[in-house]
Amino acid sequence: MALLALVWGIVLRVFHLAKSSYWIDESYSMSLAHAIRENGYPLLGSGEILWRDPIYHYLLAATTIISESPWVTRGLSIGIGVGSIIVITMIAKRWYGTLAATFTALFMSLGYWQIAWSRQIRMYELFLLLSWSIFLFVDKWIESKNKKTVIVLIFFAIAVLGTHIFGVITIAIAILMPYIQKLSKGKPSIKTFFLYLQSIFLPLIFIGAGIFVLKEPIAFPVNYLQQYLAFIGREYPVISIFAISGILIGLGNIKTRMKSLWLIVAGTITLGVVSFEVPLLQYRYIYFMTPVLFLSAAYFLSYITTRGSWTWAVVAFGMIGMIISGEIQLVPETTYLLESDNRSSEWQYKSITPQPPFVAGYEALPKKSIMLITAYPTISELYGFTDGAAIAVDLTGANQESGKNELYTGTPFITIAQLQKLQDTDQEVYLLFDFFAQHRMNNALRMFIESKGELVQEWKDDEWSSLWLYRL
Repeated sequence: MALLALVWGIVLRVFHLAKSSYWIDESYSMSLAHAIRENGYPLLGSGEILWRDPIYHYLLAATTIISESPWVTRGLSIGIGVGSIIVITMIAKRWYGTLAATFTALFMSLGYWQIAWSRQIRMYELFLLLSWSIFLFVDKWIESKNKKTVIVLIFFAIAVLGTHIFGVITIAIAILMPYIQKLSKGKPSIKTFFLYLQSIFLPLIFIGAGIFVLKEPIAFPVNYLQQYLAFIGREYPVISIFAISGILIGLGNIKTRMKSLWLIVAGTITLGVVSFEVPLLQYRYIYFMTPVLFLSAAYFLSYITTRGSWTWAVVAFGMIGMIISGEIQLVPETTYLLESDNRSSEWQYKSITPQPPFVAGYEALPKKSIMLITAYPTISELYGFTDGAAIAVDLTGANQESGKNELYTGTPFITIAQLQKLQDTDQEVYLLFDFFAQHRMNNALRMFIESKGELVQEWKDDEWSSLWLYRL
């Protein structure tokens, strides 16, 4: 059953892989990969050097040598994601047995959010794989105390730190594993307790220092805990109930107490850091910890099946509930929505990951010579276009695009005065921008475009992902 779930999960991941549009962050990853391939290091078109998630982007750059087709660039994440499924299933088998491993493989292979992120040109699947590989090898080290395992762990630790800054969270959680084992056996020491207690604050200190150095101009303190918990409840309603049940049962069993304690600590530290230390709300920040839910839920399901044959009815109804709620995906889709809050959400600050139909937008452009202006010149490059100018967009609410040129391509930002001059020429100008850019560009510029430009076409398939094409 686990193998069948894995195979079907791969089918769901590759279905129409090249048909879904690139989105903003994918284009930035591809731009970094191009810069690395051309220069050997991430020297951008603007002249800036951007060392962002270098391990992943060097790997992506190497992949683009083969091909820049989405089948290859997105396929990289799919291949890494298959590795994640295998690693986390191995952990489930070590901790809870074969049946729990089967359920874990099912959740990892067919989970909607897991499928969605594994189809993106982003580092999240690699970060997931490296993090849980560290947890697996720490668990093996606890068992064997093999020095070779320490060498492997050092390699993974360097790799995970080079993949995302949240690698400090991974390492802090991994450091806690040996102590939690002692605690679960009732043999903690005061000295060891304070030593490992420090590691709980390690990610807070590192990320706090990083944000201070980067001078992220978003006011502190932040508190997104309620929103992250609401997202987990919305994304995994049935699995969450099973996971909580699994944690409680695990705490009552001496054989599984260490695992349940560690899962609680791992989830708590992650939620604590992203909720109170990170100014930007993005649900993807907890993606690498979703296996905490899967492992706990899988343990619960495997446990209750030993209580009698009738308990399989609970498993069956649970699986049906997961399918109805969308936690498990069985039918292939072209585009998977990633993480945006509903526009009607009560949250004052919402998480938005727009996925506009850029394929349709660029196909609607005339084949003759035009001047193209967009909010994302990096996306234009992926579709074979070169922007004559760019629309400055405040990506994070922090006025980051305050220079004269777009960061990745060096494309100059357009002004109202320049647009007015273009109106008086014979140059045919097209402007393509999405809902996100519309609400994050200069308001006067937006009003000028909408009042003076001719709306050629609009796409409103999704509330956050509308797209407009204007002609001046």
